Amino acid sequence: MSPVLKWPMDKVYWVMPISGVILVYYTIVNVIDNYHQRHLR
Repeated sequence: MSPVLKWPMDKVYWVMPISGVILVYYTIVNVIDNYHQRHLR
């Protein structure tokens, strides 16, 4: 494994969990937003 190939793979391992956390965060925000809109009407 050359360092050139190893560096992007390290970035992939960092980016994947972060994007997963962001996805979960937005899902929770949308659920809470929908819940509040339903109960305010």
